Amino acid sequence: MAHYVWTDERGRGRNRFGLFRRAFTLTGKPFSAAIRVWADTRYRLTVNGVVLGHGPARFFRAKPEYDEVDLTEHLQAGENVVAVVAHSMGAVHYQGEVSEAALIAWGEVRDELGEVLVDFATPGEWVCTESPGHVRETHGVSFALGPAERLDLREMPFGWESPGFDDSGWGGVVERKGTEYGPMVPRSIPPLDEREILPRGVAGVFAGTDEPGEDVYSMIVVAEERQTGVAPLAAAVTYIHSTGEHEVTFFGWWGRYFLNGEEVKGDHRDEPRRRQRFVGKFRDGWNVLVCSERFHWAAWELYLRFPSAAGLKLSATRRVGSAAVFGVVGPAVLSEEIERLERVLPDLGRDGPEAEWKLVTGSDTADSPHRQRAARNWRRLPAEFSGDISAAVRDHPADSVSVLYDMGAEVLGRAKVSLTAPAGTTLDLAYTESLDDDGRAHVHQRYLVDLAERYTLRGGGATIYAFHPRGGRYVELTLTPPAGGGWEGVQIDRIAMTRAVYPVEPVGRFECSDPTLNSIWRLGAATQAVCMEDAYLDCPGRERGLYVGDMLVQFFVNLAAFGDTKLFRRSLELFLLSADLGENGLVAGGAHGIPPGRHPDYSALIPWMLIEYFARTGDLDFLAAQRKRVLRLMDGLEATTVPGGALVDGSDLGIYIDTAAHDHSGINAPTNAFAYAAFFHASEFFRRTGDAALGHRFSSRAASLAQAFNENFWDDARGVYLDRRRADKPDTTPSVHGNALALLFDIAPPDRAALAEAHLLATLVENRRQIPPRHAGDFHVSPYFSFYVLTALLRRGHGPFVLDFIRRNWSVFLDAGAVATWEYFSPDASLCHAWSASPTHFLSTHVLGVSFPFPGDPSRVRIAPDPCGLAFAEGVYPHPTGPISVRWTVVGGKLRLAYTLPRGVTAV
Repeated sequence: MAHYVWTDERGRGRNRFGLFRRAFTLTGKPFSAAIRVWADTRYRLTVNGVVLGHGPARFFRAKPEYDEVDLTEHLQAGENVVAVVAHSMGAVHYQGEVSEAALIAWGEVRDELGEVLVDFATPGEWVCTESPGHVRETHGVSFALGPAERLDLREMPFGWESPGFDDSGWGGVVERKGTEYGPMVPRSIPPLDEREILPRGVAGVFAGTDEPGEDVYSMIVVAEERQTGVAPLAAAVTYIHSTGEHEVTFFGWWGRYFLNGEEVKGDHRDEPRRRQRFVGKFRDGWNVLVCSERFHWAAWELYLRFPSAAGLKLSATRRVGSAAVFGVVGPAVLSEEIERLERVLPDLGRDGPEAEWKLVTGSDTADSPHRQRAARNWRRLPAEFSGDISAAVRDHPADSVSVLYDMGAEVLGRAKVSLTAPAGTTLDLAYTESLDDDGRAHVHQRYLVDLAERYTLRGGGATIYAFHPRGGRYVELTLTPPAGGGWEGVQIDRIAMTRAVYPVEPVGRFECSDPTLNSIWRLGAATQAVCMEDAYLDCPGRERGLYVGDMLVQFFVNLAAFGDTKLFRRSLELFLLSADLGENGLVAGGAHGIPPGRHPDYSALIPWMLIEYFARTGDLDFLAAQRKRVLRLMDGLEATTVPGGALVDGSDLGIYIDTAAHDHSGINAPTNAFAYAAFFHASEFFRRTGDAALGHRFSSRAASLAQAFNENFWDDARGVYLDRRRADKPDTTPSVHGNALALLFDIAPPDRAALAEAHLLATLVENRRQIPPRHAGDFHVSPYFSFYVLTALLRRGHGPFVLDFIRRNWSVFLDAGAVATWEYFSPDASLCHAWSASPTHFLSTHVLGVSFPFPGDPSRVRIAPDPCGLAFAEGVYPHPTGPISVRWTVVGGKLRLAYTLPRGVTAV
């Protein structure tokens, strides 16, 4: 029987890597061999030096899913070794819970008689060591992706993943109780597609030189953060000795700065490198500088840059030349501790170092790839690049060299770089979706998004294989030689990315007489393909998070392009599991990383999604298995009911709705419309799962909410639904959101529906509220919320209007040369966001005309195209039993339709 193991009994701590080996000898080729493996948080499995894959799929501890890997073809007569690198993040991230490190494995090697030759069950004969090459004190790659990888290959045991390595100095694995984990079950989704892809080409080579005349001081401090939503506060104190009085311009990063008790305000308006410029008045002798910042996602990096000519000297102990540069106070975790620390910030250090300060020496530098990159000056090198760094910089001084590779499309995967360089050379890998004005990788895009990681080379030839997948269109390699080293012999031999995406085939297809719509359909399908990993992703770069609103749109896009339902089922289950960790029954708006119980409008979508899943699969067993959680969720939504009424008020729980113009504060129309939809779909859910009484209860609740909605939000004078009740907000206004949802969910009676419809059509003739738009809020609706609006308008027969809206708004992406749909209609956020891909769904279902009119029975389809002014359309809609092909043309004002269906499917 297998047990959970790690390198120590507790497995706690941030950013821990463990190395695990199981060596064995075979007399011949085995008949069969398989291993089942799982780790908290992630693992890489290698057999005889060959990487066989990564896992596990994201999970909640209540239901971990193990992977099974066939080893038969990778084993040999003689010595063999199964090696696992396991990484426990131990900090908040958006792909799993905060981990306590654990690994478990079991399986056997068998001969042709079925006899067990090797037993892989842990602890068994496994040996392990804490990775000596991985640095634990690293920055967070982003607010959602956990700690960065920083690996020093000089410290790694050479050849430990291959046969012949001497592991006699390693210790045995230590058994962990693992009582926090539920029963192991097999992986419910296929292994990811890890095929290798090559870049399209080199987009530029750049020489970087250090900013001359600067003294740089840095530190990194990490906190043992063990819950979501916590941002502890800390302060760093240093004494600065000045010879004479000076006004000095210096640079720092984020946070608050106090010089001699007075706050110094930073200015970053002209700093595209995401740093702040400060002007400080230093007095003769010792000055005290206090820098405070929150430990967002358990790490704080501080960089200070002073002009060398100013002659300033830093010390934590008021002794010039002392090893301690900073004294760190905190982190403060609880609100009262944070408030207390904020009150004393200006006075910290006035009386000298305190005993509770943690002293940070000059050797404890942050060694930060993104901060160091930002501080350098860069210029493009003119020559073509063949991989030879020394040739590229022969006539150009360079402290660092960056090579920018264009993958040609948005990619989610692991960088794999083969190169030759002296020992001590650092390789920084950075990922981005866009370029700066000078053509360089736009790495310093926003606060708390630092997609860069660092590897220090052993010397000679090496292959760096990043542990975690990262997303973007561009991969930047930055090489920096060791102190005193040069560029002779530094060569990049090869770069590739191994995918980390859900394995789907592009079954769906759409072509029509409008080339713009064809391009928009393909753009949405391409976006969706890279936004599916081990769950639906909001984006492959910044977050890789599973969000409720995103997933609803993505399910329909996926059905049109690929036809998969397994990933949707698993993602739905993750959301419902997230509710178990909260107190009010509501799911987490983002399954991991965001506390459950927030975003009641997102929780309200869950019953709808369950019904849609059933409608396309007939999988009633899955619905039945979720009854208790769905009932608890509905009780949580009902708990937001305003006392003595039928309306709900979830404004204290962090409503999302949309980023575009609307009012979702207080008791508002959009939230109540979503709540109505939740009660309506919950009624069908419980009827489908055999509970007529609960079905009637939620049907009645939906009816009372619809009545209250019409009584409280309708404005007779304007003929629209308002966002707020006039009693709460006399100057309230209408928005697209409340009116569109009233139509979509049939809350509006016929006379009001016609007026609300007219309001939408008049408003959305121009979606931009500000021309040109300055930010994502300068639109009536975002690409995400357009899904609800356009669905409502299509149901009311406005196909030509909808297609025109799609052309005008989604052409923004095409005109910019985008390789994916953006998060918003302006390029000020993620440039690959599948919640914006809904036109792919609309074109396949409405224009091609494929729909499924009998929920739970996908064997009967309706083929009812709407030409929408087009001359022809043809395409394929995926079906579980085969493709549905449709072609129609308009000839002489009449539509001629032809279609083929897979065996067993009938058209109605």
